[in-house]
Amino acid sequence: MSIKTLTRKQITEDLQISTETLRRWERDGVCPQPIWLSPGCVRFLESDIEEWFERERFAANNRSSTDD
Repeated sequence: MSIKTLTRKQITEDLQISTETLRRWERDGVCPQPIWLSPGCVRFLESDIEEWFERERFAANNRSSTDD
């Protein structure tokens, strides 16, 4: 089994957000925390990001359905 990782650049491009937004989310505990492989080499587990995104999307759908 291989572990897939994502860079900050991949995440920011996929979510169409700025790097600063992602760093703020990291600092505030909004998104999964990265893994530091070495100084300057940060990666996120792809599975953590996918699970987080699905939870956020589900929560957003529930919020919008209760607004009716």
